[in-house]
Amino acid sequence: MATLLFLFSAAPASAAPTEGSQANVPSVSQGVENTPANAAKAKSISEAVMTSADPQAAAAALSPADQELFKAYNTVVEVKPSSTTYSPADSKARRTQLTAGTGGIILMAAGCWNTSSYVVGTNAFGGWLWKSTVSGGFCTNGSSATASWLNGTWGETYAVGWRNGNQLYTNAILAYGQARIVGQREFILGVGGWDVQHSQPCIRLIGYGNGGTGADLSCNPW
Repeated sequence: MATLLFLFSAAPASAAPTEGSQANVPSVSQGVENTPANAAKAKSISEAVMTSADPQAAAAALSPADQELFKAYNTVVEVKPSSTTYSPADSKARRTQLTAGTGGIILMAAGCWNTSSYVVGTNAFGGWLWKSTVSGGFCTNGSSATASWLNGTWGETYAVGWRNGNQLYTNAILAYGQARIVGQREFILGVGGWDVQHSQPCIRLIGYGNGGTGADLSCNPW
């Protein structure tokens, strides 16, 4: 199985990463071009491997060129964050929203809000492999956050062989006058006991004292 070991590292994934991470991630050949033909062929190869009776043996039997396409299709090369969305969670916040107009910026807004954001793991062809969403809420008095909570985390997968794993970590705190809400999930590439790649992205939602929101990819609530 030397070919297979070249294809993906066999090292176990970390069970409790401190930052969003990918374990068992192979390098992607710089020779794989992002073309529609390569993207279609890579998808076909990957789906054939992952739906075969013995995916591990099928992957090992690929030609070197097809191995590179298989890796390019299944390796997360970019984690793309979305903008945050939010909505009022109480009557005070709803009144603030009505009086703030449609400018998109709320200043000195008191009340409680629900907010969410998602990240997408994409492959070398720009295709989505998985999507992780975190939702939470916070209250403000117009200048500082006064409450912070997690609504939940959700995961979706978009490629055959990838599956949505467990929720790894959550936290909701108040720090520096802000609400900080963190969620982390795991996504796994593998079938039939053959797990070859793990992605463990984090999303940190931030609720500001004026009612505004933000997000980043940190696992650290502080």
